[in-house]
Amino acid sequence: MVKKSAVGRAIGVAADATGRTDEEFAVGLTVGLTAAALISALLSTLHLMNFLEDWDIHIFG
Repeated sequence: MVKKSAVGRAIGVAADATGRTDEEFAVGLTVGLTAAALISALLSTLHLMNFLEDWDIHIFG
């Protein structure tokens, strides 16, 4: 018998609850987390640019 990690078991439970396979759920989770990280990085960059403009430091001229 193959032992599953706690993460593997959690993905299995969530996949069963949603009616998806483990692989489909893991891919969807990965895509969602990647999108959230990209949006977070974009918003952080925009916030930093706004902060620097308050100090009259203009990045793009």
